[in-house]
Amino acid sequence: KVLLVTGDGDFVQVVRALQNMGCRVEVLGLDNVSAALRREADMFVSGYLVPDLIPLNPKGVSWGCVGSLVRGTCYHFDQEKGFGYLRYLVRIDEGVWNTASRNRGDSIYRTAFFHFSALEDDSVKRDLPSRDHIFEFRLEENQRDSENHTAKEIRLISTQ
Repeated sequence: KVLLVTGDGDFVQVVRALQNMGCRVEVLGLDNVSAALRREADMFVSGYLVPDLIPLNPKGVSWGCVGSLVRGTCYHFDQEKGFGYLRYLVRIDEGVWNTASRNRGDSIYRTAFFHFSALEDDSVKRDLPSRDHIFEFRLEENQRDSENHTAKEIRLISTQ
């Protein structure tokens, strides 16, 4: 397995060469990652989604805990009812490909419920759900479901 931390499209040929040698190639990048590089890699992970890669929280507040800021994507949104769910990573390990957040024991992902009123800019709701929009949000306790959190103060930070 090879991890490239770049967004430069000139690396497409490197990715192909590594794959031809039997390597799995994953790309980690932030904004302006070449679309060709994303398509060619076996997996693309936005650096915005990696827990604590870009520190958000003061000391003593852990990523993924109530009160912390995290980043994630919207995987479900009900336009009529105005609510949805955001998925965020709690750690990076071999299971990054398994995006199911319901089996908490195996999954490295968690889910946060949100109401569209928590969006800083509610014009983005017409584009939801979308894995291309990365949101930053504060986690709060979910009064109805103690297994999951509620997302508040949701702001769009990147559109892939």
